[in-house]
Amino acid sequence: MSSEIFLLSLKALTRSQLTQLRKLAHEILCIEPFDIEYVSNLPWPENGQISIFTSQKALQAIKMSHHSKYGDYSGYECLCVGSRTGLLAEKMGFTVVYSAKDANDLVRFVDNTYSEQKSFVHYCASDRLNVLRKADVFRARHHFREVVSYHKHLKNLPYTLDSNVVLAFSPSGIAFARRHLNDVNAVRVFCIGATTAQAAREAGFREVLVAEESTVQAVCDLVSKTLG
Repeated sequence: MSSEIFLLSLKALTRSQLTQLRKLAHEILCIEPFDIEYVSNLPWPENGQISIFTSQKALQAIKMSHHSKYGDYSGYECLCVGSRTGLLAEKMGFTVVYSAKDANDLVRFVDNTYSEQKSFVHYCASDRLNVLRKADVFRARHHFREVVSYHKHLKNLPYTLDSNVVLAFSPSGIAFARRHLNDVNAVRVFCIGATTAQAAREAGFREVLVAEESTVQAVCDLVSKTLG
C-alpha cells in the first residue's frame, strides 16, 4: 500500500472524526453511496408480532409512512441491530428487547431466547440481509417475513477513485466501492460489522478489518489504531 493514505468514507463523518482521521490521511473523501427512496403505506406492526429493524432508515420509513409521532408504538416489541437503531426505536415508543451488535448476533439471540414459535417481521432495505432470511432459526422454528421499507439506488459516478483506505458501513457501500475504485487489491477496507466485511471479501477485497463495535466511531478508532 502507498505510504500516503487516500481515505474514502462511505458515510458522512462528524467534525471530530474528520479531525481524528486527518492526522493520518493525506486526503479524505466522504460519499453517500446510494440514494434512498422510502416506501409508503407500510403495514402497522401487529399485536404479538416482533419487529426487526437493522437500520435507522427502516424506522424512519415507518414513521413517514404512518405520519406518526414519537411514542405511537408503545407496547410493540422489536429487535434491533446497532445501538443507535435501538435508541431511535425506544424514542418512537417500541419496547426494544435486544440491540444486537450485528445480524449474526441477532440470530444467536433469537436462537437462544425464543424456544416457542414466534412471528417476526423484518422491515428491511431492498438489498435484504441474507444472514437473517437464510438463518435456520427463522426458516424452521419461527414465522418470518420481510417488508421492504426503503429502496437503495446505488450512485454511479462519472469517474473512478484512487482511494486506498475505505470505511464501509453496509454491503451496498461495498458494491459502490467495488464499482468505482481503480484497484481493489491496493485497498484496505475497515468495516462496521461482520455482514459488511463478508460482502467486502466476496467482492474481492483482500485486506478487510472489522470494528469491535457497530458504530462509526469504532470504525474510525480502528483506522487510527491500525494506521497510526
